[in-house]
Amino acid sequence: MRTEEVGPRHPLTTLLNDLRGTGQLTEISLGPLDAAETAELGMCVAGRDLDQNEARRLYDETEGQPLYVVETVRAGLTDTDRTASAEPRPSTLGGAASASSYGRLPPKVHAVISARLTQLSDSARATVSLAATIGRAFALDVLIQATDDDVDSLVGALDELWQRRIVREHGTSAYDFSHDKLREVAYGEMSAARLAQRVYANAEAIFLLNKGLALLASQPPSQQRDELELGLQTALGTSLVATAGYGASETLRVYTRSQELCQHLGKPPSPPVLRALAIASLAQAEFHRAHGLGDHLLSLATRDRDPVLMVEGHYVLGVTLFWKGALAPSREHLEQAGVEVRLV
Repeated sequence: MRTEEVGPRHPLTTLLNDLRGTGQLTEISLGPLDAAETAELGMCVAGRDLDQNEARRLYDETEGQPLYVVETVRAGLTDTDRTASAEPRPSTLGGAASASSYGRLPPKVHAVISARLTQLSDSARATVSLAATIGRAFALDVLIQATDDDVDSLVGALDELWQRRIVREHGTSAYDFSHDKLREVAYGEMSAARLAQRVYANAEAIFLLNKGLALLASQPPSQQRDELELGLQTALGTSLVATAGYGASETLRVYTRSQELCQHLGKPPSPPVLRALAIASLAQAEFHRAHGLGDHLLSLATRDRDPVLMVEGHYVLGVTLFWKGALAPSREHLEQAGVEVRLV
């Protein structure tokens, strides 16, 4: 059962609390499968062996969620993989890849996710739709700029999404969807009018942020000016990812500038900035730079004991090393990312 889908007043909650109090309940928390387990389950469902490319893509597509694995194989993803590109895809790290990046979502998976979203309050449903237009990762300040809701209502909706494990927190103002399939369904269920509104909101945010940066450029150098610019550049990067993607040169320029500002201010780049810069570098084939950023992500993950950063650092290094031809260490990092994702 998903405890996050059972409210505090539900009879089952009362029963579980009573059983815990009397020591009659044994609970086993189940995390996602790792890469090897995903491949094994996929082979059982497919009734045949999966080659290395099929197994890797199945894991990238499902992130080890058993239902997603079963339904994806039944929907024939691994069969189409025989003619599809076998190259690792940097977009699986998150961001604004479209809902059709890998093909249509299996009907049962779509139905299960849609049912989870239907249980949300109206405010949380509107917030998750807005966040879906930004990308898998999104920032609170961008949401604030793109909505007419007051901040308290928005924070309340985000808290509901976090409690139901639709999104995960990263620090005090950064979030991402716990699985990209959740974002795909939320994005796909928006009406055309609502989607156009969200796209316009991102475009308006980009215009206003660029206007703010132009005004800042006329100010004399100071620490306060650099702090303000860093905030604007980081927010601008999020909106650019939502509209142009990580492969756009402007996206890389904005995150590069954010990193430079952190250096000027004598502070380490925040994990969201490093993460976005690493993905943008991969998307533009700057593998040497991506390698260094992957190492930096891993060092931050070790320092902060952050399992999400650990997954992303290993994944960035795995994809980077693949493109550099170092296949053995690439596989080691990708497999380690699969192990770490079970801790998230």
